Amino acid sequence: MADTKNTTSPKRDEGRQKSHAGVALVGAALGLSILALAVPRLTSAVIALDSREVLSSLRDGQPIDAARQSAALADLERASAWVADGELALDRGYLLMQQADAAADVQTRAALRRQAIAATAAGLALSPSQPSAWARLAALRAAENDRQGAADALRLSMLTGAVAPALMASRLNLGLSLLPELDRDTTEQLRRQVRLTWAISPDIVGEMAQRPATGRFVVEALNTMSDSDVDRYVQLHGK
Repeated sequence: MADTKNTTSPKRDEGRQKSHAGVALVGAALGLSILALAVPRLTSAVIALDSREVLSSLRDGQPIDAARQSAALADLERASAWVADGELALDRGYLLMQQADAAADVQTRAALRRQAIAATAAGLALSPSQPSAWARLAALRAAENDRQGAADALRLSMLTGAVAPALMASRLNLGLSLLPELDRDTTEQLRRQVRLTWAISPDIVGEMAQRPATGRFVVEALNTMSDSDVDRYVQLHGK
């Protein structure tokens, strides 16, 4: 009787070994690629760690001395050398703006403000969905008398985040100061901001309506309120 025991061909064994080796090489290459991407980002995060506390304190309104701010700014610059990250650039812009606001002389203030504009614009190029950063860029440009650039940034702030309670009053104030530079679409967005801000902070908008220069615009915007605008007010204030 013929032997029916299965046998494996040497060529088949060799093919399987080559296949397994190929899979292992692909896996190793993928692992190295992931590691190569992860190490710079991890290194950047570690370098920027101390700056997070400084940024958090400043955003909470706590005073931070100039030396700590400068150290945080240096950390962010070093962290940015490891990875292109929009948030890092935006944080640099925020710190530079804080330093500009605290600068004692006009020339230093203007130089720091221009650096803040450049850093903020670079950050927004990488992370554009940031309504507060667009509003900050608009304010910085307005301070440098770049009114059209400020109007363009304000428009993008409203487009990326129409409802941003912590931001809306200051953004509306800025928009009212830039009215002559706003195109038709941005003007309509600003009218909508009047209505949205009224639903959240009616007293603030009421004060704006009393101003001689811009009160008419605010009143006209309020006169175009829809039922949904009123419903939003009732939901927030219960009356």
